[in-house]
Amino acid sequence: LKPHKRIFEYALKLNGATASETIMIGDSFEADIKGAQNAGIDAFWYNPTNKEMGTHTSTPSITQIHNLKDILE
Repeated sequence: LKPHKRIFEYALKLNGATASETIMIGDSFEADIKGAQNAGIDAFWYNPTNKEMGTHTSTPSITQIHNLKDILE
């Protein structure tokens, strides 16, 4: 189960993709974002309600988006 990296590695293998050519877009910081990072995948934290990052503010390289259109930028 997420955030264990094996589920992400399985998804990469299933899709014939590598971590370097993949991004994770998720709304759960712990399950989606940390899990993707554990597997070496860049991640966007989808946070439409602007939740407080709390202790996650010190986590490196987190891109937070509030609208899915922000990904295009």
